[in-house]
Amino acid sequence: MAAETKSKALMRGNYVIVVLAVLTAIEFAIAVAMTGNLSATLLGIVALIKAALIIDYFMHFKQLWTFVAEVWYEMLDADPDDAPDDTRNAA
Repeated sequence: MAAETKSKALMRGNYVIVVLAVLTAIEFAIAVAMTGNLSATLLGIVALIKAALIIDYFMHFKQLWTFVAEVWYEMLDADPDDAPDDTRNAA
């Protein structure tokens, strides 16, 4: 990996960590200052945003989904006539 690419990845990671910290502070402020259904709704929205950031950046879900999509489309594109003769007449 080139040094420039690695530094950009580290910078993006730092941005994500800072955003998560700010969202956590917002969550704390909402939990302390508010009560009722509005606070629960706002806390849920902030939690979903934080979960999306974590799944996207730290868990690399986009990379996994790309692989799963490739496998899925290959399975859908498979032609039964291309199967070996012994598997076609297994019954």
